[in-house]
This record gives sequence, C-alpha cells and structure tokens, in this order.
Amino acid sequence: MNEPTIVSGDVILSSGRILTEADLERAAAEAESVTVDVAQLRERARTRDGRPSLGGDGTSDVLKIRLDEQTRTQLTERAKRDHTTPSSVAREAIKAFLEAS
Repeated sequence: MNEPTIVSGDVILSSGRILTEADLERAAAEAESVTVDVAQLRERARTRDGRPSLGGDGTSDVLKIRLDEQTRTQLTERAKRDHTTPSSVAREAIKAFLEAS
C-alpha cells in the first residue's frame, strides 16, 4: 500500500485524490464519535490468537531462571537437535526430574 504524499500542506493519496480540510474534519468527527468498550477490548486482548496455554484450564505460569552461558548453550543445542524450543526441553527435563524423585 502506498503512503499518502504531503505537498504544500495538501495530503495526496496514492490514487491522486487530494484530501480536503472537510475530509479531514469529517474523519476527525467520525473518530471522536466512536464509543469504545474497554471491557470488550480487554477480553479480546486476553483471548487473542497466539501461543496456546500449557494448562488445561487455559492458564500457565511463566518461570524465569538464570543459566550460565555453558548451560544455556547446551540447552539451545539440544533444542535444535530435537527440533523444538529451549522452553520445551526445560519443561521436559523438569518433569523427568520430578517424576524420578
């Protein structure tokens, strides 16, 4: 999509049409008349497309850990070998550790 061009204060669309002051005022009035439902926006943001949750109830927690450079490198290399992500490798390793104890 081509960007509009501004020449001597006029906005010229890629079609060649010049936006008039009346066009801009009409667009501003329309934008100001829109009612925004904040609760609906929050719900849409919460349920947006993206990574699926790991929890069965639609939730999962984030756990941040610090790794030394060697461990991080080994984790990344293992993930590449397994064609997965470092997070997935770490989850599986933690599960295996907990099941073994």
